Formats: sequence, C-alpha cells, structure tokens
Amino acid sequence: MALKLQGSTSGSATFDVPASVSGDINFTLPNSDGTAGQSLSTNGSGILGWTSSPVSADYWFMNVSQTSAGTFTSWARPSTPLADNSLNMTVSSGEFAFPSSGYYLITFSPEVVLDRTGFTSPGTDIQLQMYIQSNSAFTEVQRYTLPHVPDQVIRAHPTMNYLAKVPDNLVGAAKVMFTISGGLSSTTSYVAGGSLGWSTATFIRLGNV
Repeated sequence: MALKLQGSTSGSATFDVPASVSGDINFTLPNSDGTAGQSLSTNGSGILGWTSSPVSADYWFMNVSQTSAGTFTSWARPSTPLADNSLNMTVSSGEFAFPSSGYYLITFSPEVVLDRTGFTSPGTDIQLQMYIQSNSAFTEVQRYTLPHVPDQVIRAHPTMNYLAKVPDNLVGAAKVMFTISGGLSSTTSYVAGGSLGWSTATFIRLGNV
C-alpha cells in the first residue's frame, strides 16, 4: 500500500513501503521544521528528528606573533571564501567553546622560531601544550617539547592532535586552549603569527556522540 499526495494544482508525490516488512513499524515525525541543511534521522525506536550534517569544520589562525609564555589569545578566521567555517566555534581569551555535542578532531599546528645564533649554551626548552576543560578545570592532554640548540636557528612546525568527546551535558562547559611556556622573547624565540596562517588551529566535528 502506498500513500499518494496530490499537488494543489498538478502532479502528486507517492510514499511506498517494501513488499515485505518484518513486523509493524511506527514512525513519529518531529513537531516542527528543522533548519536549512538538516536531515531527518531516527533514534532507532521510530522517533524521527532533525539533525545537522555530522561533519563540519572550523579553521583559525594566529594573527599576532606570541613572544611570551602563556595562552595563545590572538585568533582570527581567514577571509577567503574557500575556508570552511561551518562549525561555528567561538573563542574568548584564548578558550575555544564547542557549539554542540559530538566527536571533535582538534589539530594545533604552530610555527615556532628558535634562534640561538651566537650563543654557546642552549636556552630553556619550549613547551607547547593543549588543555581540555570538561567541567570547571582544564586538564593537559597534549605536550610537545622543542629544545634550543646552541648557535643554530630552528624553525619548527609541529602538529598536535586530539580526539575530544563532547556529550550533551557538557555543551557550553567543554573548552580547549593552547599554551606555551619556556624561554621566549620578541626577537629570538617566538611563535609566528600573521594572515598567511603560519600558526593554525583546526576543529572538525566527525559525528554525533
């Protein structure tokens, strides 16, 4: 049996079922329309609802170089129309907040300059760190160490990755931030920033929790 709906002026749309169905299946439609781009999904028990595309992304770059230890706070989105910023992450004082529940791939890729030209001894190691907040406190989840080398210039571009799980009850409370510690200065040891995207943070929502 099929359900056939006639158009108000012409044509029709038909909803059909397979010739053989194992048992009775009941579907409950959502009580309102979704937003643009959402699709209809089931909870596995016949309750239908609107869900956003499971994969979305957000790309940020450091627009000012970091010359002292602390949290990276100078972030901007690229203006190019080819950049995918459909995820809509928000940032305040260097703390990125997740807009919805889901599994997130977080990638932090800074451009670090370590210049010990003319020095006969190494300087203090640089520590790059990634912190995740699930409730009220931040926990370190990634660390990358870069040593100074006497009388050498090192320009490193390490990549730090982390897979975060954000359940419904932590939306708004779950955050991530990136920090640096060690011997930094404005001329010899710093993390490069600028519109060319030397130092970046990328967030990809992989799917629902």
